[in-house]
Amino acid sequence: MIRIAVVVLLVQAASLPGFAQEIPGIRAWLDKGRSFRSAFEPLVRPVLNSVVVIKSERFGRSRTILGTVVDANGWIVTKASELGQSVVCRTTARDEFAPKIVGRDDTFDLALLKIEAEGLTPVTFSMKDLKPGQWLVS
Repeated sequence: MIRIAVVVLLVQAASLPGFAQEIPGIRAWLDKGRSFRSAFEPLVRPVLNSVVVIKSERFGRSRTILGTVVDANGWIVTKASELGQSVVCRTTARDEFAPKIVGRDDTFDLALLKIEAEGLTPVTFSMKDLKPGQWLVS
């Protein structure tokens, strides 16, 4: 997690004028970072249809968070701490739904939402062949 954050920060900082020229050897490292950044595209592409965008208003501020479709009939998991009073879910097909918050666990910061939709693409969970020290994308 820390490695990813450092790479993202350095890649973003590289866009600042003169940044890469001021630190010896950073340009070559950032070039590797750019290819590293694109390495996640093949992992993310198959699950894009399993992601919903959730607009929520909390304490007078609008927030955008992501949720994961876990069942084709409209069951979605997301962060409980970001949900407010007004919540709208938008699917990749750009359909919008007002979800019902079915359950939440503030200890684990998870919420279970239900939207009245069918034919959604649920994500597939797997820990097959996962070994300590391997990277995990979630």
